[in-house]
Amino acid sequence: MITNFYEQAEEMIRHIGNRITPGRVLVLGILLSEKKAISHLEIEERIGDSSKLNRVTLYRILEWLNRNDLAHK
Repeated sequence: MITNFYEQAEEMIRHIGNRITPGRVLVLGILLSEKKAISHLEIEERIGDSSKLNRVTLYRILEWLNRNDLAHK
């Protein structure tokens, strides 16, 4: 049983057969935890300074999620 959004994100990525990275799990987990659509900036705010994700990496992850039908614009 999946107990949190990050475990759910990891399982979704595993299910499509792609490489599981901390950044992908983090961003997808944040999106799954929201009850509404959020912007790139709002995701950056939720990630905070503790993550090694910069703005470009975040954009690339969001594009990857979109291409793999795990998120939409």
